[in-house]
Amino acid sequence: LMLEELNRAELPVMQPALQLLSARRLHAYELPPGWMCVAAVNPEDDEYQVNHLDAALRSRFLQLEVCADRDLWLAWGARTNVHPVIQQLVREHIDAFDVASPRSWAYASDLLHALGPGELGREALTRPLLRGHLPPAWARLVVEALAGTPEGALIDLGPLWRPTGWRCSRRA
Repeated sequence: LMLEELNRAELPVMQPALQLLSARRLHAYELPPGWMCVAAVNPEDDEYQVNHLDAALRSRFLQLEVCADRDLWLAWGARTNVHPVIQQLVREHIDAFDVASPRSWAYASDLLHALGPGELGREALTRPLLRGHLPPAWARLVVEALAGTPEGALIDLGPLWRPTGWRCSRRA
């Protein structure tokens, strides 16, 4: 049973989660045999609006930090029709997941697939829409890649963008 975004839930929702984890039941509902509960949470820092999970609730989980694997994401993207331009940029830029989550790149791909051929070439439309999912410099890079400008891959994004949102710490 997946409890998604558990630390974004309000206290009246978290309390029953504790009962479900401890007793494997919630009122008349009982977890089926062999089922287990897993939860996804966001980091408790000032970049996410979350509620604190107390020690009693946290202690019922094995806590793991999960980071996206770019190569696995690219393989998934090839199987699930991620837009070729998005695949190309993620493949060419090792830091692509440092500036936007894998989910944001998938949303950007969905957006490109939703636009018609005449719309994809209209930077005034495409760029602002992409900025809803990607940082401005990366939205520009996608637009330039769509236009086929070879210099697009050579843009140094370092001075243009420093990630402040989603990130995954990489430890050596």
